[in-house]
Amino acid sequence: MRNFELSPKLGKSSFAIPNKMRAAFSPRDLGKLFRQTRKALGRSQAEVAGALNVRRQTIAELERGANVGMHVLLNGLAYLGKGVAIVDTRPTAEEFRAMIEDEE
Repeated sequence: MRNFELSPKLGKSSFAIPNKMRAAFSPRDLGKLFRQTRKALGRSQAEVAGALNVRRQTIAELERGANVGMHVLLNGLAYLGKGVAIVDTRPTAEEFRAMIEDEE
């Protein structure tokens, strides 16, 4: 997983983007982020499963990074008050220079 610094506004949109966004690059990473978020909100697997009308085992599979339906993932994220953002993970020229300078 990787943390990103994002600008406080996305274009002219009226919603704010958090200063730090955690990104997942594998199903396992995404499942881990889902679990961390669920626990931070004090929700149980059974509670999330009930709200989504799926088995508790399905939520456990999602959190392990197993193959579950996209509708389960997206509805689960929405239930936890989260969503999906497509972000560019390539470093800017300034960030790249800073990485090179750090290695010297």
